[in-house]
Amino acid sequence: MNALTVNLKSLIEMTDEQFFQLCQDNRELRFERNANGELIIAITFPIPKIYLSKL
Repeated sequence: MNALTVNLKSLIEMTDEQFFQLCQDNRELRFERNANGELIIAITFPIPKIYLSKL
C-alpha cells in the first residue's frame, strides 16, 4: 500500500466531524490521522479477479 502524508496544521485544524465528512465524501480513498495532526492518504484499489486466479 502506498501512502501520502500531508501536514495540514498550518492551513486548517480539522475537527473529528470534518474528518468524518472527508472520509464519507471520498470513499474510494483511505484516510487516517496521526497524533501530529498529519493526514495520511492511502489509495486502495480492488484487485481484478483475473489477477487473483494467478496468485
